Amino acid sequence: MQAGRSGHTGLRPAAPSPWRDAGARALLPKSVAVFFGLAATPLAAQDLPAAWAVAPEIVAETSTYTEGLAFDADGAMFFSEPRRGAVTRVGSDGAEGEFLTRTGANGHAVMPDGTHVVMTRPAVLWLDGDGSVLHEVDGLDGGTFVFPNDLELDGQGGFWFTDSGSRTEATGAVYHIDAERQVRRVADGLAFPNGVILSDGRLFVSQSQANDVLVFDVADDLSLGLASVFAELPPEGLDDAKAAPDGMCLGPAGRLFVTHHGTGRVRALDAEGADAEGALVASYRTGLLTNSNCAFGPDGAPYVTGSFGLETTPGAIARLDLFPPATASPTED
Repeated sequence: MQAGRSGHTGLRPAAPSPWRDAGARALLPKSVAVFFGLAATPLAAQDLPAAWAVAPEIVAETSTYTEGLAFDADGAMFFSEPRRGAVTRVGSDGAEGEFLTRTGANGHAVMPDGTHVVMTRPAVLWLDGDGSVLHEVDGLDGGTFVFPNDLELDGQGGFWFTDSGSRTEATGAVYHIDAERQVRRVADGLAFPNGVILSDGRLFVSQSQANDVLVFDVADDLSLGLASVFAELPPEGLDDAKAAPDGMCLGPAGRLFVTHHGTGRVRALDAEGADAEGALVASYRTGLLTNSNCAFGPDGAPYVTGSFGLETTPGAIARLDLFPPATASPTED
């Protein structure tokens, strides 16, 4: 499982945000110490708080829309700005630097050995910890990928990734690349596949144009069975924006967090166990209109990328405190 997206073993009480806005697009830690040495509470003992009890905190602002959030084993944060064609790294020591410059930089995962995998257009890149490109693959059988978007590690040295395809026709696909960088298409005919997450032997894929989340059974050879609809999301967007599921991350007790682009919210679905049916458990405001991706940070809180308005507006990263102060009072979601 990639660091930051899934596999966290607990949540902890609220702590100060590790980042603050320090200028036009600078990111600096408030307190690196909050990441380390803090006891976690077992997930099984926790339930998600009510929506009214969770106030989003904007921990960073950027000049453009943000995407592709990931954390490495040392607690460094990485995020993409597709319109700027860049990936930024913010270290646990506060040092900020450009990790990668490449057109359409988007989804990002960190493998257990420290290798980074980043989706760009049209290539999939493997990078070392310094951001140097080790390998790249840009297509299959003479064809070129259209829109590599997001990815999920398979636990065997490879990963699945979504190629979103057309925004108007169901031409999207899911590919698998193994540890030897052999590529195969494992699903196609999808309506702008976007986020992708593995849980309990099933692969979840959000379809932005269909406003739903699909689920596939994963075979022993890591191919996929037939798709079925796991969840249909609320259809209402805000400010004339279209409601569209985007990136996802796996949270406490098998809760699948889905960033719901155009709605100002992250949706939490029940994905615990092979029989889970995708019930909507909670919806949390993020302070962003276009939510694009999420990852659980070293402090156990979910962080969300996106922008304040449409994708052409300045971007930000929000933090959701799942253990807010008990003095909060309810307001309408």
